[in-house]
Amino acid sequence: MKLLKTIGYTLFNIILSISIISILNYYNIINNNIFKIMKLLILIIIFIINGYKISKISKIKNFVLLFCLILSLLLICISIICSKFDYKTLIYITIICFSNLLGSFIYKKKKKT
Repeated sequence: MKLLKTIGYTLFNIILSISIISILNYYNIINNNIFKIMKLLILIIIFIINGYKISKISKIKNFVLLFCLILSLLLICISIICSKFDYKTLIYITIICFSNLLGSFIYKKKKKT
């Protein structure tokens, strides 16, 4: 139950933060290049925190790795269905998954010390 709550908070944070910077971009408060960079940075930060929380809560040893595989397959399927799939999309999905794994590694290092 805690895992679903953590994933739900993550999805809520993603939707809220992307909506806020999209509104800023819509009203030309930030330009398009800054919007793309901020969107990626926010996603990286959210997924690092998500990986940390999931590692902390999960009783399954490598659940974050399983979560990353499911997430990447889901994102690849969505990108194939909704738009064209190219190398930029694959790099984007890889960065998101590695940031999730990075959060898990941070928790494991902290736990060992």
